[in-house]
Amino acid sequence: MNYFSARRTSRLTMWLQKLTEDAYTEFNESPAIPLPSSANPCAAAMPRPSPLHDLLSKRKSSRAFSGDVAAISDCVEILRLAYGYTAGGRRSVPSAGGFYPLQLWLAELKRGSIERVGRFDPLTGEIDHFASLDAPVQDGFRVFHVDYTGAHWMILWTVRLLPIAERYGARGYRFAVMEVGMSVQCAILACCSLGLPHIVLGGLIEQHVRLNWLRTGRRYAPQCALLLR
Repeated sequence: MNYFSARRTSRLTMWLQKLTEDAYTEFNESPAIPLPSSANPCAAAMPRPSPLHDLLSKRKSSRAFSGDVAAISDCVEILRLAYGYTAGGRRSVPSAGGFYPLQLWLAELKRGSIERVGRFDPLTGEIDHFASLDAPVQDGFRVFHVDYTGAHWMILWTVRLLPIAERYGARGYRFAVMEVGMSVQCAILACCSLGLPHIVLGGLIEQHVRLNWLRTGRRYAPQCALLLR
């Protein structure tokens, strides 16, 4: 099964599930298990403080950006933690079959427009310059409640589905989406650790991103983006 068949099959499966599933499910005969009560739901869910708890407590989507601009070294650190190698020689996220079909990009923004785009190389942990552009960021999103002019960097997640779809068929798209989610969560934690305001956006206009930002045709399918100051 090729790239396009995998995408169509996955979307058809999601549509059929929405069409046939019940609005909600009741388990009337199941015993109820009481949970700890607390005035603060977060305290009940995470009663034991930990470094991870501290990071998650800092997570907040920023729709407007101001203050100091993040250094490119911070962006590279986020990319390495999101999809690079750890000190133990392993990748920061798992991948079905070890295909690692994602490609991450770093775009430098200025007054709401993309000035240049670089491609992240997980093997070297560096950014390869890809293209110089003058493309408005907002033209690539169906999201209108974000101040794009205040953002200075954008990390973009794309996926090349052909290899993983040839191995796993329609399931390959599901595995790729799982991998994107894990990588994005690592990037969010990195932003929280560095104290960088950020927001993750999924409302991409895929064709516009492919043709006007990446200019790679249909080789890479855009999935989501992270904006930061």
